[in-house]
Amino acid sequence: VLHYLGYSGQIYTEDTDRMIEKCMEQAIEVCSPKMIYRIINLRDGKCDEIELEGEDIKWHLAGCSRIVLMAATAGRGISDLARRKAALDMAQAAALNSCGSAAVERICDNFEADLRAQLEAEGLYLTDRFSPGYGDLPLKTQKELCALLDTERKIGVNLTDSFLMIPEKSVTAIMGISESPVARRERECSKCNMYETCCFRSTGEHCGQK
Repeated sequence: VLHYLGYSGQIYTEDTDRMIEKCMEQAIEVCSPKMIYRIINLRDGKCDEIELEGEDIKWHLAGCSRIVLMAATAGRGISDLARRKAALDMAQAAALNSCGSAAVERICDNFEADLRAQLEAEGLYLTDRFSPGYGDLPLKTQKELCALLDTERKIGVNLTDSFLMIPEKSVTAIMGISESPVARRERECSKCNMYETCCFRSTGEHCGQK
């Protein structure tokens, strides 16, 4: 949560600690985690059911015979609570939004860890996550991905006209499955589409994707 708040060595008071702990408790109460995934075959690095544009995703899935399409959400509760708090206390609102970001990432991390363990028991290998909007994979890829997963009906996630997800604390991602060990991609700041406006980079930190 501190990470998403942009903390990087600032003075961290007991009052701030108590406030964040309280926000975490509130976030857990209203969080409604849901996720869905689907495994699809690849043929010569291409998928008939979804168009994967760009060189970065091709490199990411090199050597893979199947892909995992996934979507996860922490639900509307945390964001709605943060908006209500914003009228009274912007610090609490910011902390709650950070709790929401941390929550949906934890949902994704837990799913990825479980799937990786299952595949390794079968002698298979899983890449890490690659989301639309990262590198040169267009954000518009989310439209096809969400349609294939039927996210609106199954987990309550839909898209705006600009391909942003509602609820806000939601994530889509793609992983590859291979029969041989896969190289982990370099998560370089310079390859991110948020490079110029990143609040972490301006303080010498990174978002965890490096």
